[in-house]
Amino acid sequence: MSKITKDKLIKRAKKLFKRENYENCIKTANKILKMDSNYLEAYIFKLDSFIRLDKKINIDDFEETVLGYLTHSPKDEGNYLVAIYYIILMDKIELIDKLGLLTYIINEGMLSHPESYDILLLRLKVLYENSEFEETIEYLDNLAKTNKFWKDILYFKANIYMEEDKYDKSLEVYNKILNDSRDLDTLSRKIRTLQLIERDDEALEILDGMIDDNDEKNWALVNKGLHYQDQDETLAMEFIDEAIKNDPEYGFAYYGKASVLAQIDEYDDAAKYLDKALTYDVNLSDNADFIFLSAIICYHGDDDGIAALEHLSRIDFIDYCYYDTTDLLLEMFHDIISEGIFESDGTPNINIDGDFNFDKETMDLFKKSNVNAIHVIFYKNHDSHFVDTRIYNNPVDNNLSPEIIDMIESGEDVELYDDTPEKRDLTTVEDYEQALSDFHDLKGDEYFKEHKGRFWKLHETRPFMMWLFDYSALLWDEEIDKDKSIDLLKYMIELNPSDNQGARDILMTRLLELDRLKEFKEYNLEYDDYGSFTLYNNVLLAIKNKKNDAKIKSLLKKAIEFNEHVITYLTNKKPIPQTLPEVYSYGGLDEAEYYVIIAIKAWNNDEIAMKKLNEYIQSLKRDFY
Repeated sequence: MSKITKDKLIKRAKKLFKRENYENCIKTANKILKMDSNYLEAYIFKLDSFIRLDKKINIDDFEETVLGYLTHSPKDEGNYLVAIYYIILMDKIELIDKLGLLTYIINEGMLSHPESYDILLLRLKVLYENSEFEETIEYLDNLAKTNKFWKDILYFKANIYMEEDKYDKSLEVYNKILNDSRDLDTLSRKIRTLQLIERDDEALEILDGMIDDNDEKNWALVNKGLHYQDQDETLAMEFIDEAIKNDPEYGFAYYGKASVLAQIDEYDDAAKYLDKALTYDVNLSDNADFIFLSAIICYHGDDDGIAALEHLSRIDFIDYCYYDTTDLLLEMFHDIISEGIFESDGTPNINIDGDFNFDKETMDLFKKSNVNAIHVIFYKNHDSHFVDTRIYNNPVDNNLSPEIIDMIESGEDVELYDDTPEKRDLTTVEDYEQALSDFHDLKGDEYFKEHKGRFWKLHETRPFMMWLFDYSALLWDEEIDKDKSIDLLKYMIELNPSDNQGARDILMTRLLELDRLKEFKEYNLEYDDYGSFTLYNNVLLAIKNKKNDAKIKSLLKKAIEFNEHVITYLTNKKPIPQTLPEVYSYGGLDEAEYYVIIAIKAWNNDEIAMKKLNEYIQSLKRDFY
């Protein structure tokens, strides 16, 4: 028998983690740590597994693992931040003394790294989230002004005043800084706070005074342009172009042009001016407003949710555009929530199939970007019953305020869109046809031509898209008109090729069931997907196309390795579920249930395919049950 080594055990831990067998992954990591308590990767496997297991973990083991990781890792700033990060992620566990453990590690980190801004900021956040407001203010006031981060500390103070709706107090903080040092960053924060509370005259008075006195005139011109960008983009551009005329190499002015262009959805041109801004001022890349605008362009212009999140993760609580960041995060949450693809704990699935392709690390980044986003969703989007309901049923954050819960439970929600009633009682073919016709008449042919290709991105079109989806299902399930059901799914993909609703998975499975293999291949080539639908459908296609045994076995092995649960249904080891799961995660039992409910007839109607499938299962010599 070969000797069990750390390397073999770590490989086993990786496999167990990948298979979501977190309990055994922890046990394997413990064996590694008995052999070598300095094996840091084993600590990380344990901590990642604890996060996935949530309330089912051993609390003492979790605390010991965090402290063990710190004890055996180099005492650099990054390792303290890693430990703090894992504790913060465990916010759903009530039994753990999270505050005590956090405070201990943060204090230890501050002693070891007194110059660490990140640890200091975490200390302030933890204090604010877990202490009385006045106590937090007192603590901030007692921090020495000689602290190298004193301005950031005051920015933090100004922001928590804003969190408490004490805007005048926030302005007092900015005035205090400006009395000691007239810097443009603080002045910008003051001006934007004035704009936020609709004291526009005071904001413009400051900017006009600077322009008249030739005091940072070009900076003031750009900010004056940005002041008007929501109201009159032509006027906004005039002020910014005047600054460029005065100084053609003024990078901030090109940022201003990019911002105005993004405001009117001219994202390609906005991206060009953003690049131009960097050519003249490379330091803009660290500016929070610049970072936020980059995220806007990535998300709305390039459909790149991952890049947008990477940008947003760089924006912190003390940055003024943190509040704009919240709005963008809310929009991204809205898009995900509207797709109805959640884990049982309310967090979006791994590898969300749509505009983004999130992995767990990215979702953690998303959650970390704004831990209080859930509250703002309810306040900012309370005109959206659909979003409120989905979040309430799948809470991302359990700390819902009593006011919000009362609003939901009292039924104060209004219809989703002003001109499109979402809650229509649609049960018959005639109901769906009438609803679809009403929407088309309301919007008109030009609207459909203009927005074809991005329908799901327009929230006002989502009821229409959901009606199409449900209408197609009705026609198919009741065997009313299968050809029309197929055509409706194709139409949905035409309207929204990103296919956030997963219409292509159902369409391609239906095409296999009807032996319309040529059409299947067209969509298979168009969408280079991965998942149970793609992998198992490719096996069925290969059998139907009479591919050689080696090819089919290879495809089947790949499909089984990805999701072995499907086989237990296809081979009648388990009865086919009767209802579709509301959500599913790739590789999970719920995905298998979703697939077989849709695909079982496509397999069962093909006697050759079922015979071949069972033969191949036997030849693979593996017990999946």
